[in-house]
Amino acid sequence: MEYRLRRADGVYRWTLGRAQPIRNEHAMLQTILLVAMILISIALAGVILIQRR
Repeated sequence: MEYRLRRADGVYRWTLGRAQPIRNEHAMLQTILLVAMILISIALAGVILIQRR
């Protein structure tokens, strides 16, 4: 899911969030793994890689 997240300084950043259930050997829910990535950082890293080539 993509959403805007406001930082403490008031600046909004586009964020990509994902959730994955982690189950035990009995297929019962044990925990949920949450990952959030700031998309602007990923885009800037791609631009830097292109410029270095």
